[in-house]
Amino acid sequence: NRQIRVWAVAAYEAAPHLVRSWLVLRDEPTSRELIALPPGTWHGQPRGQPGSFSVLCPVDWSSDSRLLLVEELVGVMNSEFSPVTWTYDTGQRRWTLIDSSELRRALEAYWKARGTDLHGIGWELDVLGWAGGDAGRVVFKAYTPHNTPGSFLGLWSVTRTGRSPRLVSRDESGFTVRRFGVTVEPR
Repeated sequence: NRQIRVWAVAAYEAAPHLVRSWLVLRDEPTSRELIALPPGTWHGQPRGQPGSFSVLCPVDWSSDSRLLLVEELVGVMNSEFSPVTWTYDTGQRRWTLIDSSELRRALEAYWKARGTDLHGIGWELDVLGWAGGDAGRVVFKAYTPHNTPGSFLGLWSVTRTGRSPRLVSRDESGFTVRRFGVTVEPR
């Protein structure tokens, strides 16, 4: 509904050598701003450990502008990162983790049944957006990052908590993820 503008801010802190970020949500009609941070731990470890980083990236709004889909990149400085996907409910000011473990198991089982064992092969998930305007399901693109033939592993959807994985399309252009938010260029 274009009533709330969101952006991410990231800051480097020399001591204790970390990068942290947060979202700023601005209610345009009132000009009020809200700072939003995901919960304080990741895999049982407190956020903000020396040498770590956490960068939030807004992906898109739900069709009713109530839920914000957010990808967080977490890791150790000068190393690999792990993407973590969240929804942020603006009305309840609550973060919900989209646990990708069930999707990962379903995807590996699907491809193993077709003669491709993905276990031990580097493959990734990128969050794309909401499934057809349904704020109940989120779409991910699965792929191997090496651009080899067969590197595309499908478009998959899960519930907002990561349950009930479904293959949406085996064809990369076989499904359109509609955007509900508007990207605003920097001033």
